[in-house]
Amino acid sequence: MEAHKCRGVVIRASALREADSIVTILSPELGRISAVARSVRKSKKRFMGGVDVFECAEFELNAPRGSSNLYNLNAVHNRTPWPRLRNSLRKFALASLAVETAEALSHEGDPDASLLYAPLRRVLSALDSSENSQQAHEFIVYFLLETLRECGYDPTHLPFADADNIRGWWEEMLRSERPLEAPGEKQVSRSFSVLCSFVEDTLGRALKSRTQLGL
Repeated sequence: MEAHKCRGVVIRASALREADSIVTILSPELGRISAVARSVRKSKKRFMGGVDVFECAEFELNAPRGSSNLYNLNAVHNRTPWPRLRNSLRKFALASLAVETAEALSHEGDPDASLLYAPLRRVLSALDSSENSQQAHEFIVYFLLETLRECGYDPTHLPFADADNIRGWWEEMLRSERPLEAPGEKQVSRSFSVLCSFVEDTLGRALKSRTQLGL
């Protein structure tokens, strides 16, 4: 059975039977994949008690067999769990939206999904260390811009009210390839709303994390 080692971010974890889970991983090497983690909720040696969403780590996997597209997850190393994401409701909500967006805009087995790994990892790190709500929202706005661009969209051409007051900030962030301080709080909230709505229109459905968490 072919073995793989890859970096990745866990974007979904679903219970399977009593102790197993299916985890979905966004990886720069393999794109978006799913793997069975057997006894993950009981193993203290291989998984240290579990594998959860947001975790960035190195994964040891066995390749799928036969007609199955599921890898087998054998071990997890060098974890970065981003603990502060779970200590703040706002950070948790924005991280959940970032993970949901990356999952929704990627497809299982598509190697191009690997392009979304770096933006997702960067925004989780940035949100984990963010100092206030506006800064956290600036990070998520840049993530949405960067992710949409990687998926082939150009959000800087979106028509909307007050676009002239916001588009220049977007373009400067994309040129400099990093989040920048917004001209004002209004521009941040407007940008967040416009970009989330565009993602939802593209998907043909609402982002659950935005609805459930009141974003």
